[in-house]
Amino acid sequence: MSDFVPPDHDPVIETFSKLVKADLTKLRKNKLKVSRPNMNVLERREITVLKENKSITIKQADKGRAIVVINTLQYRKEIMRQSSDCDVYGILSLNSTQRFKLELLEIIDEALLKGTIDEKLAGHLKFNHPIGRGSLFNRVAIFLDRLMRKFAMAAPSYTRDTNDFIKSFESIQVNDSTFLVSFNVVSLYNFIEHDKDLAAVDVTLAGSDMAPDCAQFDLMLLEFILRRNYFFGDDYYLQCQRKAMGSNVAPTYANIYMAILEGEQVYGSTHWRHVSSWRCYIDNIFLYEMVVGRNWMSSINL
Repeated sequence: MSDFVPPDHDPVIETFSKLVKADLTKLRKNKLKVSRPNMNVLERREITVLKENKSITIKQADKGRAIVVINTLQYRKEIMRQSSDCDVYGILSLNSTQRFKLELLEIIDEALLKGTIDEKLAGHLKFNHPIGRGSLFNRVAIFLDRLMRKFAMAAPSYTRDTNDFIKSFESIQVNDSTFLVSFNVVSLYNFIEHDKDLAAVDVTLAGSDMAPDCAQFDLMLLEFILRRNYFFGDDYYLQCQRKAMGSNVAPTYANIYMAILEGEQVYGSTHWRHVSSWRCYIDNIFLYEMVVGRNWMSSINL
């Protein structure tokens, strides 16, 4: 029989007990806190009405953070108009979701087997869902966008947003002989060929510190997105050419393509010394140019 008698109080146990009680008190207080909505009842009601209104289609803009509201009939009419271009879109005889999914799984499993990626990333990229936002392409596209965004942002002409654009011109000195020029790369997304875009990304990754096997895996994923982009309306369509419409990574690889193009045709030009500043927001170009270099604008061909 033990003759141990517990002490009346132990400082260590008392301290532990106080800490536990304090945590429980905080937990109860946090549960009692009620988050305040950022919209009133009327605003929430109007949002619901808009959401249920089938006569309009609400989409996020391809560039920036804007929201686009368009008449649904016009939207569907434009989809049909574009999808009727046989040089760009081909009609699939059946739903190819399962076939494309197996192709993606093969790419991921091969990279996992080689040790290029780990189990966690492989599991993240494998996503069983029908086409559309949240599709089997979505996680792959978001992964590539986050991975390659730093290369796009490293371009000398890269412009993040409006505030970045304004700030970039604060230090520019102008006079009477300086011209502000802006122009647009016509149909950039429609102009980029798959092979050229993949080559631009390949050059960019090769010039980085990324391991060759990782770069090859990323290129395979990008090629999969470019060549397997499909959607459905009354029929299933495969996009055979041009940018992967609606893909999260599309603006990023467009920026990378433009950076390579600028390096080849802009910065090495004999007229480049007349340009005070050159900024690019995907397919929109802005520059300050001295009057003596104006002939350059008629000769440059992007």
